[in-house]
Amino acid sequence: TNFNKTKQIMIDVQNTLLLKYTPQLISGETHCLTFISNLTSLLLITFLPIEEKLPRILSLSSNISLPTGTSTVGLNYTGLSPGRAGYKLSPNVSIHLSDQYIDISVIHYSFLQWVSAAIGWMYFFSWSISFYPQIVQNFFLKSTKGLSTNMVLMNFLGYLSYSVFNLSLFWSPYIQGEYFSLHPGGVNPVRINDVIFSVHGFFLTMLIILQIIFYDRKLSISPIGLIFQILLILSVLVTCILSFLSVTTWLTCIYVLSYVKLVITVVKYIPQVWINYKSKSTEGFSIEGVWLDFSGGVLSILQMVILAYNFDDWLSLFGDFVKFWLGAISIGYDLILLFQHYILYRKKKKGVRCFGVYIFSGQVEQESASLLGNNSQND
Repeated sequence: TNFNKTKQIMIDVQNTLLLKYTPQLISGETHCLTFISNLTSLLLITFLPIEEKLPRILSLSSNISLPTGTSTVGLNYTGLSPGRAGYKLSPNVSIHLSDQYIDISVIHYSFLQWVSAAIGWMYFFSWSISFYPQIVQNFFLKSTKGLSTNMVLMNFLGYLSYSVFNLSLFWSPYIQGEYFSLHPGGVNPVRINDVIFSVHGFFLTMLIILQIIFYDRKLSISPIGLIFQILLILSVLVTCILSFLSVTTWLTCIYVLSYVKLVITVVKYIPQVWINYKSKSTEGFSIEGVWLDFSGGVLSILQMVILAYNFDDWLSLFGDFVKFWLGAISIGYDLILLFQHYILYRKKKKGVRCFGVYIFSGQVEQESASLLGNNSQND
């Protein structure tokens, strides 16, 4: 946690201010805010807490005085208890500061931050590669029978919505401006791994759709599934129109896209569970992908629990609404699918199972001849 952050705060051509500080410290540690300035007149800066509860997190004087000329002035601050402290720098004269906010975090243990980061990449890779077993199985079997096309099409819409949300908040200065106007001193919640995950999922879902068309020559969707997706698309279109007319913000519009992804996650597994129930079989549906999806959900929530403990902020466990429920809902449905596969519709096979096929004495045998029959059909 002992690394410095530097803020170049421009006032005007003749007055410059450089701020160096440690943005993250362990509870009980003391660090120094260092102001390196070149000023033509005396400047008094007051630290205004963004929230009333923040002073208990950090021990920091309310203001600092910077003399004329070139100077270096330090101000000690101590972490009192875990949490995040945000401050606005308020000068005593009418001048413009190019960066008015500082954000300092106090944590229990530094190693938990490394553990959290490692788990974050683990669930990213687990969720990302969960698509591949189904793609490989479809290729081996030259069929997508037993795979719910309703689920795949909802996945396509979900990842399209989630990709636009992540790309907008990660790359659009306009959307970022709206976000930071609502969360001064905050941190962009979208990271590069979020962008890669959503775009990667979108293209792989598109590949599965192409497999369905190529192998089975049709892409069917139930009337209920069609109506459901049309309603979701209309909700996004209405929000976009309202944003275009300045009735609401564009930030609201892209948040609606993230909620579309969440709603789809709530219902997208239902067609696959139903298809398994009707056929009394899980043949054609990759159980390896379910295990990877389950692992990703568990790791995602585990990361949130670790962060909540380290910052002593248990409300944040539910604060990232979409991320928490994406993990929790995925775990719930994955458990149902695992129960169907290993207990309800378990079939004894000889050989080693690999991506939906069984290997016997060096030869590859398809999972079941009935897979191409009437018992396991696309919905």
